[in-house]
Amino acid sequence: MSTTSVMDTISIERLHSIEREREEIVGSIEFQKWMKELGVSRMWIDPSGSIRAGEMNSQYTYSPKTI
Repeated sequence: MSTTSVMDTISIERLHSIEREREEIVGSIEFQKWMKELGVSRMWIDPSGSIRAGEMNSQYTYSPKTI
């Protein structure tokens, strides 16, 4: 069974254009006002660093070694 994700069907150029568009929207005064009206105070943070750290930590055991 084969599954196709969005990442498999979208070009790198399109990904870059989506990211630029997102940055423009998030940086706009209208968007910031809208967020304030909604009472949203958190900024979006890219979780990939935390995910990668968790993957790396899972490779190790932190229990004392028995000899």
